Amino acid sequence: SSGGSGGGSGSGSGGGSGGGSGGAPTNPPTTPVPSLTPAPTTIPSPSPTPMLPSRVETDADGNSILVVETEGLQLNWDTPPVIDATSDSEVIGTRIYLNENIFTDSIANNQPFIVSFNQVRFEIQPGSFSIPEGVGTVTLEAVSLDPPSEYLPADANVVSDAYRFTLLINGLPVTSFDKPVTITIQADSSKISNADKVGVYYYSDSEGDWVFMGGKVNRDGTITFSTNHFSMFLALELNKVFSDIDDHWAKESIEVMAARHVTKGTSDTEFSPNKNITRAEFTAMIVRALNINSEVGENPFKDVKNSDWYADAALKANMAGIIQGDAGGYFTPGNMITREQMAAIAVRAYSYYSGVNVDHIITTQEVRFDDMEMASEWARRTITLADALELMSGFQDKTFRPKNHSTRAEAIVVIYRLMKLLEIF
Repeated sequence: SSGGSGGGSGSGSGGGSGGGSGGAPTNPPTTPVPSLTPAPTTIPSPSPTPMLPSRVETDADGNSILVVETEGLQLNWDTPPVIDATSDSEVIGTRIYLNENIFTDSIANNQPFIVSFNQVRFEIQPGSFSIPEGVGTVTLEAVSLDPPSEYLPADANVVSDAYRFTLLINGLPVTSFDKPVTITIQADSSKISNADKVGVYYYSDSEGDWVFMGGKVNRDGTITFSTNHFSMFLALELNKVFSDIDDHWAKESIEVMAARHVTKGTSDTEFSPNKNITRAEFTAMIVRALNINSEVGENPFKDVKNSDWYADAALKANMAGIIQGDAGGYFTPGNMITREQMAAIAVRAYSYYSGVNVDHIITTQEVRFDDMEMASEWARRTITLADALELMSGFQDKTFRPKNHSTRAEAIVVIYRLMKLLEIF
């Protein structure tokens, strides 16, 4: 569609997502790395199958580590194999030496493989790491630590141990991966009051802060997330409270999206739910919500400077096919977003993340809005799809009001529904 410049429109009754305040994010002050104390874990688990040679060693800090060898291990690659390195031994971590052939076989069979420790499970995709030929073994280590009591985000409740993961090739740590590794860690369900507000954070030495990564709480009390690097990780439940949404219809969605770092308040204590939201703000929230990391090319927008706070989000969303410029090549970032524009962006975001081509979506949903003739021609199908996908809805008078501006609360609810539909949390 040409019109709407990648726009989309927010829902009326079920609104959408609240913007981060328009300004550029600020970097947190540098603080020291928190000191962590090992937390012994003794979780009964099945014996490794097949039985892998293992022993308990003491590391430089005097902690007991289970060391597991995979020499001679033969795996069945018909389905993703599981390398079981669980143990009943009282240890605070596990170190496994993975033979080089496991990685080459994974690529040859185009199958991931799974490494299972007592409280941690790694799913490693073929080609996740660049393994030099003849390296012999790759060392993977996970250590469980007491969570820190300092340097945590405000309003945070710790719901898991802290975990330190290390990957060594030729004795040197691998700092980034070619493909993300999916990790599942154990959480303490008794400490979780709202699973939607729980996320995994990693400690950034450069920022001196814990950085949100995402993650989803599973029914068994574990949390699964993906990362392209190893560090120190832990799960937190963030309970951000705003004084101006106590009786607001979107209160739950706003608090969850704030906990998941999709949005911020307009101040430390207020959210301003009824304030209109700009195209730049909504785009930035979509990029954060879906964790879009598209490679950006040449800037196609005449009115977006690379120094603008929203430039990175606009270019990533454009590369992902979620936003477009108008016929003149303008993004109009400061314009208040209309409901039809929000509908288009939300549907394209669904298509991008799910891999479902919007043009291939067939819906028998009848036009339910009496004012559809008011919508731009390019937006009518995406309005229908946004309604069918239950991302947006109309008003009690059976109108959609496509040209109306969307509020921050409406925008938040749209993104909340989108993330739920995509099972991001």
